[in-house]
Amino acid sequence: MLILLHGNGQVAISQKLSELKKEFDPLAIVSFNGKEHEFNQALMAINSGHLFSNKRLVVLEDFDEKVIDLSSLPEDNNLTIILKFPKALAVTSSVLKTATQAKAQIINLNEEQEQSIFPFLDLLADKNDQALDKFDKLMDKYGSQYLLTMIFYMQKTNQPSSKTTQLCLKKNSCSAKKL
Repeated sequence: MLILLHGNGQVAISQKLSELKKEFDPLAIVSFNGKEHEFNQALMAINSGHLFSNKRLVVLEDFDEKVIDLSSLPEDNNLTIILKFPKALAVTSSVLKTATQAKAQIINLNEEQEQSIFPFLDLLADKNDQALDKFDKLMDKYGSQYLLTMIFYMQKTNQPSSKTTQLCLKKNSCSAKKL
């Protein structure tokens, strides 16, 4: 199976890639980065097989689309190959055309399709009850570590600076403005 992930929604692409990786044994996942490997090196590794697992996943990311030859990829029911591009491919792209002809699963994710955590943080900062409604959905989507990190970041950025505090003490009044 061939999957083509492309678009300018990097967070959505990373989330989709993580979702796809969950279907495989971690020992059966191999990744190649085009900045560090030649396409032929990746191709040799793909063709060599795997000793421990029948179902394999190979992720090819950041390869120049001009060097990718999809016709050289093996057809194996136990092999899933994901081609990940950090930008949206042009309609005239040879990789996109070949992937379409090969009946690959093509996923184009853009920034507009990404769900942002910032509206939730705004609700939380305003002590709005709707924040609790969004919390569970965001917890499922992002996980606790990211969510808590963003909440702590929001708390840090919303605290008055020491200059603001000193000005408040001198004037006996305080504004929310930071200096």
